[in-house]
Order: sequence, then structure tokens, then C-alpha cells
Amino acid sequence: MLALLIGAVVLTQPKGAGSNQMAQEVRRLVDAPPSQIGAIEVREKDDSFVLISADGAWDGWLVSWGGPAGRGSGAWPASESTRNAGARILSNTQLQRGPEADLASASEVYIQSVDGNLLTSMDVGARALAGLLPVRVHGSERWMAVGREVGDFLKADALLMWRDPSLLPGFDANVSSISIGHSDLVLLSLKRVGKNWSLTYPVAEHADQGAVQALLEGLIGMRSDSFTDAQVEGEIRTLTMTQPGQSDRGDRQYTLISGADSRVVDVSLSLLNGDERIEVARTRLSVSDELDQLLAIDPAEFISKRLLGVPASEIERFSVTPVGGGEPVQVSSRGTSGWEGTGAAYADAWSTLLTERLADTVLLGGEEFEPTHEITLQRFGGLDLGSYAITYDKERGVLWIGKDHVWRGYSAGAGGLDLGLELD
Repeated sequence: MLALLIGAVVLTQPKGAGSNQMAQEVRRLVDAPPSQIGAIEVREKDDSFVLISADGAWDGWLVSWGGPAGRGSGAWPASESTRNAGARILSNTQLQRGPEADLASASEVYIQSVDGNLLTSMDVGARALAGLLPVRVHGSERWMAVGREVGDFLKADALLMWRDPSLLPGFDANVSSISIGHSDLVLLSLKRVGKNWSLTYPVAEHADQGAVQALLEGLIGMRSDSFTDAQVEGEIRTLTMTQPGQSDRGDRQYTLISGADSRVVDVSLSLLNGDERIEVARTRLSVSDELDQLLAIDPAEFISKRLLGVPASEIERFSVTPVGGGEPVQVSSRGTSGWEGTGAAYADAWSTLLTERLADTVLLGGEEFEPTHEITLQRFGGLDLGSYAITYDKERGVLWIGKDHVWRGYSAGAGGLDLGLELD
């Protein structure tokens, strides 16, 4: 659409002087600079319409459309680059005198200023004569004409092309929450605090930052193939994301509803103001299979492969105890000259494993595991770092460490680290 608008610039200037006085009489289509154009509306004879206007709530331009002629209805953000180019076209276009013509199929065009004042309104004919479309400015007795390319630009179908093709207009990585669901059930919930993401469902865990970033990058760069009136079909998948607002208008919320058996997605853009949710725009889009692949997630893939989210230097004390009771087989704490106690020889290995080593596998569940030991950790100041169950899969050679249905598996035992346990 932008290329078409740029091409139309050539036709916004009047013809050169000639012997025909009618062709020499010209006037501006809109007596205002591009920055002062605040709304464009086209109404067709079948009562369908397209309105492009600035929307203060969304902090941008919206394209709204409706009518009974199979066009459907909806609203969607306008492409900023297309809108800017279109406003320049309108501001630079000039009308020239033209012959009287049939306006039975004409479109009604209304252009307003950013203050809401009507700048101009007119009827634009549907049939061109010698490359010109007839124009009748409301309130004027004179017949005018405009180049066909510019005249076609002032049609409802052309204004629909101003809609932003992005799947999520205005969306960026500054997101504060993400929720993904399948068949009305929440599958995964993520929340960002500062720069770090954490899971809040199905478990409370620090997240794999790279996995979250990959999801966001995939969504930010995704574009729709087309707008559609088709329905979402198949197993329902939902994606809801909240993005902090940049003003007092509230946070932005993006909600996507897709179907596993179709490439149609229903997208809603809303503003959150306290407990109130205000829907600003909504439409259905045809998309590629890439979205379905992004939403077909395993929650375990978003759990950090690093067990503890603190540096090794923060661990002040730990103990390893056999499951089922008995005395700890290892107890160690940091002294003035380093680790002390029965586990001192293995303390650095435990610290490396728990704070630096990335697990080869993260598993949600693990009910079948039979723990043999438990390790309890503390930070300086006596702050609890939690207790974790330990078991060893002899057949596969995997050391498992888990808590609250989250298990991290380290292949080849612990990667050569001597933990001081007889796991075999």
C-alpha cells in the first residue's frame, strides 16, 4: 500500500497550463498540512464505511469498518508509515475543474482536522473519464476532478489497506505478563519482575530467559497473511499478554485466540484501567503455521535449567540427609578460611552443580522417582534456600534433583563432579 501511495504523489500536482480554462482552475483537496489531518471517512452507497482516525486511548490511529455488504465489521490499528504517506497525499492533492458526471455510484468522503472540525467533504465518482474521476465538493456548485489513482485511493477498499499487517501492532519486548492456555485451561503463566522472568503456573520457578525471549521475538516479528471473516476452528489455544502503558491510559492487553485446525486467529487489543478492561480493537487474521508452532509449548521448556538463581558465594550452609531419617551424611558451612564440616570436601562441587551447571533435562512430574537423599541449603543471614530431593537413575546414568514436581536431570551423573554420595 505504501508503494501505491508514493506512486500517487506524481498525480497530486495540477496539469501544466493550456488553452482549456476549465483544466487550469485548481484548488487544494484539503486546506491543511498533513499533521493537521485527524480523520478520514469513506461511505459507500451500500452503507458500508471505513473510518481512519486518531485514537487517544490507544495512542495511535485506528481503522474502523462496517456495513451490511459482506464486509463485516471491526477495528484495527493503522500502519503508521501508510498513514503518514496518506496524509501527505491528501494535503498535496489538488482538484481541477471537470465536467458534470453521473455520481450514482459515488463514494462520500469526509476529512476532519485533529480538532474534530470538518476540513472538507465531497462525492467522488466511480467511473473515470480521460484518467480523471469526477468530484463534487459538498456546498459547491462547481464540478471538479481528480486523477484516477488518487481518486481510487479515496475508496473504502483502499482505506482498508491502511490496516497494520502486524499480528500484534505496537507490541514490543516490554511485556510484564504472559499466559498461554489450551482448551480453556491455563497451561503456562509467566511474570516479569525487573529484567527477569518467572513462572507463576503450573509451578513457581525462575524461568529460562532465553526461552521467553525466543517466544517474544517470534511474536514481535510475526505478520498476518490477510484479514478474514473466517471462524477459528479446532482445539482452542489462547495467548494473553500485558504490556505496561506509557501514559495514564492504562496497560495494554493483547489476547489471541487460535484454532489448531485452522490458520485463523482472533486478536483483541484492550486497555486495562484497574479492574476495567476496555476493548479498543478486534479482528480476525489469517496467519502462517508459525503461530501454531509457537503456542504448542511444553511448560517445562520455560523452566530455568539452572537450579538456584543465586551465585555460589551466597550459599552459607548445606546438609545432605538420607531419605527416611538418620543423621546427615554431609554438613558444611562457610568459615573464615573456607568450607568447614563433614561436607567441606564436596561443598564446591555442590555449589557448582546447583548455581552454575545447566541441567540436561527439566521434567514436570517425577511421581515415579524414589529419592534417596535430601539436600537443604541456606543463604547468609539464615535465609532458607529450600530443600531438594535427590535420586539417581542407574539405567540412564542421570542424577535427578527435584522439588515441588520440578526435576532437573544431569546426565553422566553430575558431569564428573564428586558430590561424595554413593549413587551407584
